[in-house]
Amino acid sequence: MRDEINAPQRGHLTNQELAFHSDRADITVLGCWSPAAQGGQFRIRSSADVVEQLEQRRPHWLKLLTEPIPHDLRDEGGAPYAQVPLLTREREHFHAALYSQIQ
Repeated sequence: MRDEINAPQRGHLTNQELAFHSDRADITVLGCWSPAAQGGQFRIRSSADVVEQLEQRRPHWLKLLTEPIPHDLRDEGGAPYAQVPLLTREREHFHAALYSQIQ
């Protein structure tokens, strides 16, 4: 049986290849076991770095990221979606609550 890529189900419940993504976690670590011979640019940034850059360059964008947006629950039961902000602030710290891939 072949799964349909557009079927409304969670990625881990299908035999399709998963695109680059990040799951929710308290701590996300990118480990580097040895330095590269050349280069060194990453497409991955920490959420703390992104927030810092937004505070300096685009504070109005940062405010938008703290407003709830619909998050597809992929037929997990109950409501079809939940309203979840991309970032939440607790005291002086931001927490990345959700990652959405943009291609």
